[in-house]
Amino acid sequence: MNFKLLKVRLDRIKTQKHTLTPEDMLMLVTQEKADLNSGFFSRLFSVTIPQKWEFSINSSEEIGVALELVELIETVFIPHYQGHAKNYAWLEQCILFKLKHQASMNISELVSRYLSKIEKSEHLQISREILKILFEREPSNAVIKAQAIVYKRSQIYTSAIEKFEYYFEHCSYQETLYFDYLECLIMRKNVIYNQEKGEFGDLQYAVYLLCSIDDAKDRALQGNLLNRAITALLPEDVIATRPEDTNFLADMGRGLNSFSKGVGTFFGGRDSQIPYSEGIIASAPKLLKNKKIVECLNQNQKAQKELEKILSDQGLKVGVGLTASAYSLGLIWDYAHIDPSVLDALSFASKGNPENLNTLQDISANTLDSAGAVTRLTGYVAEQQVALNLQQQGHTVEFPDSANQAGYDLIVDGTPMQVKCSMDADYVLSHFDKYPDIPVIVNSELAEQLGNHPMVLVDTTLSYEAVQETTGVGLEQVSDFADVGDMLPIPLLTIGLAAYRNYGDFNSGKVDGEQYLKNVDKETAAIAGGAMTGSMLLGALAGLATGGVGVIVASGIGAYMGGVAGSTGANSMNREALCNQRDIVVKLLIEFAAWFNENLLVHRTNVLFKQLQSFETHMLNNADRIITFSTLLIYQHEAYMRAYHLNQWILHKLQKGNEMEKVQAGWVAIDESSNFISVDLQPKINEINRQLEIYRELAKPDSAQPNRTHQLKPA
Repeated sequence: MNFKLLKVRLDRIKTQKHTLTPEDMLMLVTQEKADLNSGFFSRLFSVTIPQKWEFSINSSEEIGVALELVELIETVFIPHYQGHAKNYAWLEQCILFKLKHQASMNISELVSRYLSKIEKSEHLQISREILKILFEREPSNAVIKAQAIVYKRSQIYTSAIEKFEYYFEHCSYQETLYFDYLECLIMRKNVIYNQEKGEFGDLQYAVYLLCSIDDAKDRALQGNLLNRAITALLPEDVIATRPEDTNFLADMGRGLNSFSKGVGTFFGGRDSQIPYSEGIIASAPKLLKNKKIVECLNQNQKAQKELEKILSDQGLKVGVGLTASAYSLGLIWDYAHIDPSVLDALSFASKGNPENLNTLQDISANTLDSAGAVTRLTGYVAEQQVALNLQQQGHTVEFPDSANQAGYDLIVDGTPMQVKCSMDADYVLSHFDKYPDIPVIVNSELAEQLGNHPMVLVDTTLSYEAVQETTGVGLEQVSDFADVGDMLPIPLLTIGLAAYRNYGDFNSGKVDGEQYLKNVDKETAAIAGGAMTGSMLLGALAGLATGGVGVIVASGIGAYMGGVAGSTGANSMNREALCNQRDIVVKLLIEFAAWFNENLLVHRTNVLFKQLQSFETHMLNNADRIITFSTLLIYQHEAYMRAYHLNQWILHKLQKGNEMEKVQAGWVAIDESSNFISVDLQPKINEINRQLEIYRELAKPDSAQPNRTHQLKPA
């Protein structure tokens, strides 16, 4: 429609506005031949509601007419055709036209009246255009905030991040907006967030910022964002070990099957089969293996590069004669779990710490001159090497609060344990005269003499001779060192870290020289030989899920039964006995799940949470080393969440599930029990195995053989 006709029509609408309907007005401004006397059906097929309004702007007169049409759209058409107007951005079209072509316009009034609607509009491109003009005309924090939100909704994350950061610099903290900003970082995933600030990426920065929020009102959203950032940072093969989602139809089928069996039991029938569901077991959270964590950490080249720079800055350079794993992030991970202060050693500044190796040389000289000091040091070295070996195998290891704790040196998976590194078996056995209930971990030389003792564990990589030699050589190398840039062997590195950790107290006068040396001795770990490859514990306490339960968890009840269902081989003569035996096994499995959860898993979860807090604190205190500390933190977070979710999963099955689900909790607990050491663990596994074997013989009486054993030997 040409603008002259449109002007005539608009004038008519002005004079007849009280008699014309909105539909009449729409016909007048959209149809050259508008028949206002047409009937309903005629209008139904002739009236087309526009999607995009066309405005003539070739002259100031045309613009004036277009602005009259805009006013009509805003005051009449938008209220009347609300749904259509919203779907096709009529309001946004009008605002944009006025911003571009109306000579005088009250921007403040427009912002006050329409900014919220523009911010929430589904028509993102036109919203961005409007906000751009508003910002150019009258920049304000309100407009900048709206720009940030619209850019985020448009998935233009870099622009959104820039606007959010500008807004935060000039306005007070708003949690909802801050979480929007963090989500932009998580979604953008730039490898480098800001080259001027460091080499860390968007995801690592998001983890750092999320952990720095102490009092979030929406803690669920904070946790969700943190989990998303961590998930994006973790390797795919780690994510792949998270639990599987169960199929809805399979869940329903299991529920109906369980219900039918329950009905059968109610009417006097008895079930002879031990419940086993591969789907339910697969849905259980799985503990994250420490070996996998270390492997992933050692493959993280960016974090390894920053770690080497940290060590270099501290005067602990990686020598060409060392393997890459010697100073790997995986080693730092393991060592930090038995001695969290190693993280302090990585984060200290030069102030308040030794300027060179002179202090270390003094330590070694004084220690070598004292036979008692060497003896104490070798004892500490043995304890910490055992602790490191256990940590590398995935156990939680704690040291008692007191260095002189009577009866035990370590707390392993919640169980107090003594460490004895000696060539005298009688000396080790004398421990049980005073502490018969506390297990002992001994060195490999005593394996033949004490390996079968029910309360003794043999660390096959702990060598009495190696501990003695390594400690002495390490101290001698410290005293002989001439250049801080020389190659540092692992034992020397750890002695050096211990010295750095304690020097602050010595330098400030909090402890004297003698106490300083004792502290260094206590905190030194000689990480040598097999400690790098992990240890194998031998003995009755090792807690391996072997025998029938091991086969069932790995391959299913069918594999254990030889491919035959539990009741197939049972005849009417022994069916009652089979059902009774089935009930015994089921009861043991459910009881084991409850015991495992309460006595082992809860402790593991609590320890992992405390360690997570420590990693978080160190990350927040090292903003200039986000790559290293955030990398450590994300694996600690994943390990903790796996344990926590497994704890909650078992608890839910035991409290809310039917019998079948409770038994599956037992199978899962048995599978995860291989990650724990406990005095009570193996006897419980053995009893379940024994009762399973009775069940199997009842179910398959024809295959039973007098001297046949079905127990699998530990690997």
